Amino acid sequence: MKGKVGAPPGGRVHWLIWNLPSEIKRAYEIIFDYEFHNYLLQRKPDGKRKPVDFFLVIRTSRRCWRCMYFHDEYKYFEYFSEKTSGKMAEHILKVYRKIHSSEDRAK
Repeated sequence: MKGKVGAPPGGRVHWLIWNLPSEIKRAYEIIFDYEFHNYLLQRKPDGKRKPVDFFLVIRTSRRCWRCMYFHDEYKYFEYFSEKTSGKMAEHILKVYRKIHSSEDRAK
């Protein structure tokens, strides 16, 4: 028997968290609004109190996920939107890897 597409009966699934790779889940603290599917991913390396970077993700409609990224040290901003949570997760991973490789080169 094949399962149906969608959330399990009686519950909700946070599709963005579901689609995020473990690389992102390990690197970022994830704070989310259960009702509206809004997310904050913040990275505080080395026990710092202030985040070094963050993604603020807002689901504005059923087919629109918008994200603002900011890196404090580089003063780098990026804004993007995607049609699905899976595409948003891929885009977040792409930005993270680009910034992370820059951080590694700067060390």
